[in-house]
Amino acid sequence: MAGAQVRVAAAAVLLALGGASALTGCPATQPTPAPPPGAVAATAAAPRVASSGGAHVVPRTDALAYAAQLAPSSTERLPGGWGPTRDQLSKAQAKVARMPLAHKAGQLLMATFLGRSAHDVTPAEAAWNRAHLGAATPAAAVRRFHLGGLIVMGGNVDDPRQVRRLLRDVRASALSRRPELPLLTGVDQEGGRVARIGHPATELPTAMTLGATRSAAVTERLARAAGRELRAMGFTMVFAPVADVTIGPTDTTIGSRSYAARPRLVSRLVRASASGYAAAGVVPVLKHFPGHGSVTADSHVTLPRQDASLRRLLERDLRPFADAASAGAPAVMTGHIDLRAVDPGMPASLSRAGITGLLRNRLGFSGVAITDSQGMAPVSGRYDAGEAAVRSVRAGNDVVLMPVDVPAAHAGLIEAVRSGRLTERRLDRAVTRVVALKLHQAASAGRQPPLSVVGARPGRRASYAASLAGVTVVDGPCTGPLVRSRVHLVGGTPADQQRLYGRLAKRGVQRADSGPGVSDVALIGVGGGSATADVVVTLDTPYALGGSSAGGARVAAYTNSRQGMRALADVLTGREPATGKLPVPVAGVSRRGC
Repeated sequence: MAGAQVRVAAAAVLLALGGASALTGCPATQPTPAPPPGAVAATAAAPRVASSGGAHVVPRTDALAYAAQLAPSSTERLPGGWGPTRDQLSKAQAKVARMPLAHKAGQLLMATFLGRSAHDVTPAEAAWNRAHLGAATPAAAVRRFHLGGLIVMGGNVDDPRQVRRLLRDVRASALSRRPELPLLTGVDQEGGRVARIGHPATELPTAMTLGATRSAAVTERLARAAGRELRAMGFTMVFAPVADVTIGPTDTTIGSRSYAARPRLVSRLVRASASGYAAAGVVPVLKHFPGHGSVTADSHVTLPRQDASLRRLLERDLRPFADAASAGAPAVMTGHIDLRAVDPGMPASLSRAGITGLLRNRLGFSGVAITDSQGMAPVSGRYDAGEAAVRSVRAGNDVVLMPVDVPAAHAGLIEAVRSGRLTERRLDRAVTRVVALKLHQAASAGRQPPLSVVGARPGRRASYAASLAGVTVVDGPCTGPLVRSRVHLVGGTPADQQRLYGRLAKRGVQRADSGPGVSDVALIGVGGGSATADVVVTLDTPYALGGSSAGGARVAAYTNSRQGMRALADVLTGREPATGKLPVPVAGVSRRGC
């Protein structure tokens, strides 16, 4: 069946499920999705809910009805997509129809855990797991609660071989209960400062590096190479790319995790990155809807307030998500952000107006919606684990990420269905999306690559090419050497200096103390201030260049990765030209690049 026909047929299956929206790429004859039944009634009340601090009133508005009225015309929907086929959706629907309630509830949970093995953990790890997972080991928790997925954090990682063994064993535990349902195994591996898998896996530059390249081709190639390494280790999902549009220096949480300050550029690179990961057989999860780049607080510790109008949000923060939804993005992470224009006072991740009304009905997203971590303060400080899980699914999410108490979240979902607070229709809709995505990933991923691809030449070359294309000289010569034959580095971390000295030495530049005939190079890392030197280089966001003084050049490298330092050395020594352009405005800098 032709791709467009498959998408149309898949849309019909989702509509048959009573979904708020069908798959993107629907024909022009498809009607605009209607607001969910009882939308206004669901938002008009101010229910009392249980939380760690006792019952309290949560103010609500008619924002869901308002957002639902903004549903786009069918002509705004674009063809394409990476999601499940009609056959996969039909199979998922059939599987869910036969699934016990406890299994359905488990499929919506993606848990974190302690330990580096599926079965063998330390006593301390076992104690933590029992308290939060309801079982001593991740394998036991997967079996007991029929978990839909696990997320791997840095503490679960020793090396690629150990990760591959860990994920193989937890997948086997899931398949022992339901052979037809593979486990989702995800990881935060954005590049830059958010990377759970370190060396010898290929180190990725920051997203802002890619923004400086302005190249969808470079971005797609890097994501494809990175995705192949993740697949080799056993991952099926990556929590990337970041679709947040940064507003500049006041955006201290996202920063260089964002591609750029221009929504159109962010949108283009997000789609390129997602396409690369999908081509490698890894499900990309775009984050953090409705956009974390234009708020000034960190949602890990508090509820950021987004005061922009809906019109402004659609022009800026929401554009990458809307464009990706039109292209058929398979998954989106919903953030804990107070979207004042839609549902004031409520985290967007728990807001039916935000998820069902805005993300699904207005933007047309039909993939899997995954909450950000439930352990973050805006959720865990407001609701207990069971209540948070129920509210997440009622809002329109399909996966509850990192519940702080898996048994409570699992029991909460089951009890909510039995009491009628969460309809089984809504539960089935969420589980069907998850199961269909699993079937699609398993069918499209192909054979697992050998472990030898991790850190191999293709990944290193892609990382170097991206890093080099991003290096930006905002003043100083665009070609030729920027440093003399002897260099003295200041600033940055000892590891930064060691890496760059090593790369410069391979280009014939010697390390020296400051003095006549020596080029002083100042390195500015994450959160660093301005500097004065012959050459000033920022290794993260470029904002400090504006207040810096350089006798020779000011350079934005955006990354301190291994291949990033190699690229920087090649530009400093004149071996390669600097072709990058500033992806964000920098006060005090008039030239965007060479």
